[in-house]
Amino acid sequence: MKTQISNSLKDNMSSIQLKLNDFGLKDPIKKNTEELFKTKNTRPINQEYVYLNDNHFEYDNPTCSHCHKKHEKHKVIKKGFRTRKVRTTNKTKITIFLRRYQCKTCGKKFQTELSWLYDKNKRYTKQFFELIDKIMEFRNIPLSLLQHIINVVLNTNINLQTLEFWIKIKNKFSRNKEYLKIELIKDKNMIINHNIIGSGIYNYDEQYIKINGKKYYRLTLYDYSKDQPIAEQIIKKEWNKKSLSSKTIEEFIKTATKERPFKALITDGKKQYNEIAKKLRVQHQTCIFHAIKYIKDETKKYLRSKTLSTLDKITIANQTSQICQIYRELSIYDTYKTLNELKDIENQLLKPIKKILNTTVENNINKIITHHLYSEIPRTNNAVEQYYRNSLPKSKKNKKRTIDGVLTTIATEMMKKFKNTKEK
Repeated sequence: MKTQISNSLKDNMSSIQLKLNDFGLKDPIKKNTEELFKTKNTRPINQEYVYLNDNHFEYDNPTCSHCHKKHEKHKVIKKGFRTRKVRTTNKTKITIFLRRYQCKTCGKKFQTELSWLYDKNKRYTKQFFELIDKIMEFRNIPLSLLQHIINVVLNTNINLQTLEFWIKIKNKFSRNKEYLKIELIKDKNMIINHNIIGSGIYNYDEQYIKINGKKYYRLTLYDYSKDQPIAEQIIKKEWNKKSLSSKTIEEFIKTATKERPFKALITDGKKQYNEIAKKLRVQHQTCIFHAIKYIKDETKKYLRSKTLSTLDKITIANQTSQICQIYRELSIYDTYKTLNELKDIENQLLKPIKKILNTTVENNINKIITHHLYSEIPRTNNAVEQYYRNSLPKSKKNKKRTIDGVLTTIATEMMKKFKNTKEK
């Protein structure tokens, strides 16, 4: 039998568990716990009410709204009632009595607030504001007509300036929970729709509008697959510039698509859009209707010329139609087939048509065929054009007086469209 030799030092030692504070370091768990209890208590307080009688209200378990400390019995002193008159939607005024308290710890006073009935410092109930929002959502009407409706239906006469303040976009967003997912960036006059994540396939377009007689741009990014607007921005038109700069458009698209998927951008035929799409590293599709319109506009001056014969004008019209057919083809094979057929008879084409074929068509063909390569990408910008006609038609787009008024109308239409899509 083999003799086992044991280490006497090892046999006489016992294991112990050391902590960081044994070495003079603070325990991280204890440190985090202390910091947690130092943070301000953000939980809702005073949410339970007691109805006494004759419209008298008080808190079931009153807690000081200033120091937020939970008190034991007899730590909060009752200080009688405060009278308050509230207007409702049934043409009456309600007089309510709210219990007042004084905290023994901090010495400050507070009173019962019925947050379910009205907002703080408001004498109209929440139902009253909801009714006004529904009227404005159903139809955008002038303030004078809204004032008349409120006077007849609710028997309440409200000043026009007060009504204008109520329907401002910032006040509408603050009181209506449905608008919580629509972000308002006030310094940029921009609203972003967070109700949807986005599919990554977006239409971009601009609309000219007049606000108080001055020209502005309305920039829109629209989700084609979800059929929802993603973001909108109002920018004043500078008198010495014909169009927006590429930097402004790029910043708008970047802000709107932040933390969203981005695969493709569909625009009209301006040259700057192709450069923006390259910088954003996304696929770019030019609307074929705008591309065809550009070609027809180029040949229109020749058709109106008095120096050309009638036969030449008929030939230009026929050859223009053949070039436009390149954009109308339903497959990439037919597109290049039609293009090559025209290249084969290039010598027979008239000089203006030959110029359009060699410059406009060949340089832009890659932007036109993107929808053939990716089936989910549309070939037109019709989605955002239709949205413009519904949200701010020609009869209304030049009648707004303030930027807030335009943003309020757009936000209402944005929310209405989201509701309709959700119901479907």
